[in-house]
Formats: sequence, structure tokens, C-alpha cells
Amino acid sequence: MRVDGLTATCQDPKNFYGHNLIDKLQNHLNVSSQHFQSNKFAYALVVLALCNANATVDAAYLKDISTPNGNYRFGVDEAAMVYLAYACVNDAAYSTQSKAALEYILQKRDSKGSYGNEYSTALAVQTLYNALQNLQAADSSFSEIGHRQVKKTKDFPNSSSLQRYRN
Repeated sequence: MRVDGLTATCQDPKNFYGHNLIDKLQNHLNVSSQHFQSNKFAYALVVLALCNANATVDAAYLKDISTPNGNYRFGVDEAAMVYLAYACVNDAAYSTQSKAALEYILQKRDSKGSYGNEYSTALAVQTLYNALQNLQAADSSFSEIGHRQVKKTKDFPNSSSLQRYRN
């Protein structure tokens, strides 16, 4: 999280008071790979931090955050983090895994428009916003998955669950 914080404030995580936090993060990934295999949310968060810091993201890390379709131990939160990591790296070789994470999230939306608790919903919305930007073509059209989500999103403001916020 420090790497993301430093990157967000335009500081260099490779030189944080004389410490290269990128090297430390990559070393931690290599040493603690067993732990990260069981926690893809944390693993994807680290991959995202490396990507946001413009560090080299090893292909092994991208392979490791991949998960069989629908097998997200931490549900929407994990699928969102995996999608965001793949979207940041933007490697076409992982488009199938990226789309699978997005599909998982799309399927988990409940009748009130949320994705579980407020934290899961926030991650899902961040992911969907990113996906809509990535799925929109130069002519402003959307792919099939993007078109389906835009349609759902257009219906959402008419949801009865939002009526209490309109007054």
C-alpha cells in the first residue's frame, strides 16, 4: 500500500528515504509465494502496485493471479482486484482471465444494484468504470459485454433502492 500511496503523491517508490520499495516488494513476492497463492486479492493488489509504479511485472505474477472461472475465494473483492491488475498491465495474453473476472463481477450484482457490502460494491464499481473505459471503441460503441453493462447501468437509477436518496 505504501507503493501505491507514494505513486499517487508523485513520489518515487524506488527511492523512499534511500530504500527501493519496488525491489523489496518484488523480493517479498518471491519469498512469500506460498502465502500469495492462497490470497489472490493480496497478490493482485501487489501486482497492481507494481504496475502503477511503472515497475516490471513478471509474467509469472500474472499467471499466478489467474484463477479458474468463478473460483474467487474472496468473491467480488478478489475478482475486482484481479481485473484491475490485468487492466493495468494491459497484456493481451491475459484477456481471457481479465474477461472472466469481469463476467464474475457482472453476475454477482444483486437486485438492489450492489455487490455485497459497501467495500465490495466500491471495488466492483471501480472495476466496472475501468472496464467501460477499456471496452469502448474509438467510435464510442461498446463490445457485447460493455453494451450489456451499460444497459444495466442505465436501468439502475430507476431502481427503487435509490428513491430514498433522491429526496
